[in-house]
Amino acid sequence: AYQLYLPEILDISHQNQPTVGGAVVTVSGSQFTDFSITQRASVGNTRCEETKWHSDTSLSCLAGPGMRGTRTVAVTAVDGVGSLSESFSYDGASIRLLSRGNVPATGSVMMTIKGQDYGVAGYSPKAAGGFTACEASSWVSDSSIVCKSAPGLSSTRHVALTAGMRVGTLTHSLSYDAPSLVDIGPEGDALLATGKLPVTVSGTLFGMDDRSPAARLGGSACEASGWVSDTALVCKVAPGLNGRFAIALTAGTRSGTLTDAAAYAPPMVISITTENSPTTGGVLVSASGQSFSVFDGTSAVRMGYTGCEASVWVADSSLVCKTAAGIGSDKDVVITAGSGPLFTLASTFVYDLPEITALSTSEGTVDTTTPKNDWLTKIVNPGLMAGVSGGGN
Repeated sequence: AYQLYLPEILDISHQNQPTVGGAVVTVSGSQFTDFSITQRASVGNTRCEETKWHSDTSLSCLAGPGMRGTRTVAVTAVDGVGSLSESFSYDGASIRLLSRGNVPATGSVMMTIKGQDYGVAGYSPKAAGGFTACEASSWVSDSSIVCKSAPGLSSTRHVALTAGMRVGTLTHSLSYDAPSLVDIGPEGDALLATGKLPVTVSGTLFGMDDRSPAARLGGSACEASGWVSDTALVCKVAPGLNGRFAIALTAGTRSGTLTDAAAYAPPMVISITTENSPTTGGVLVSASGQSFSVFDGTSAVRMGYTGCEASVWVADSSLVCKTAAGIGSDKDVVITAGSGPLFTLASTFVYDLPEITALSTSEGTVDTTTPKNDWLTKIVNPGLMAGVSGGGN
């Protein structure tokens, strides 16, 4: 009579192997028949390279290569089939090292990924730096894949490799070059304090497309930044104070700086409302000019070496100074705005000269409001005032 065998798998000796295969897996169960005849074992949809019957309850399988995840193990005995689902898996791809850990932002650099379990043939492997796939991935061997890097602007990223249905990663293993700034152009040496002027920042590695790069001058971000190319960016300068500043550019998560790259124009005084003051000070003097800044940035005025009692910013073109007490003539008017060079209006300001209103002598007080010759004669000839020839008080 015909006997129907229905093999039953209870256990397997190995549940995992490398992608190259070669593991001998012992399958235990029942109804594998009591003699060696057409028994076949398979892992997933791939037959074992060799199946060897041992008994009705045991046989061995030489597993072949594979790239899939968890698979079913099946045994065929005569016409019956038994299986054990999700019982066997292949090792996932692993990455040990990269031939280079840094690439330009422009990409298109060939790098070799070293590891294992990439398969014994090209199963359409795919590599990626961060979340961006390589422009091309090429299988070389079970331990090597070549990747053509894509453009990027990230700092350190992980590298991931997909082979079959298995994925391997290597964290913090790949980075892109940071932007490099070279020049800001001739207009960068005399920026207006009011800002608004567009300047072109030149350099390299700003990115192959517009990824919202941003520039700043000193501590102030540009009012607008526009990507032009991998080597150029336009910045609409914000208002600022006199002085030299570094310019910084951020592209993606990378940034670059150029020190002492640009300067706001120094203040310039064109005129002042009054050119003299009493020695007691207290006179309000308005200075007109340009580049005094568009906000109160602690601009200051001094006459000669003496600072005004108070300096008040009014506008980019106007400052008011309350003069301090002083003496002398040909005083320079000096304006300070920001940390850059001073502006000097030379020999412009004077303090009032002394004025004699009365003289006190031994003969009494001489009224200097009388005709000049009357009291001047007494000064020139002190004896007339003191009563002593050739002497005086």
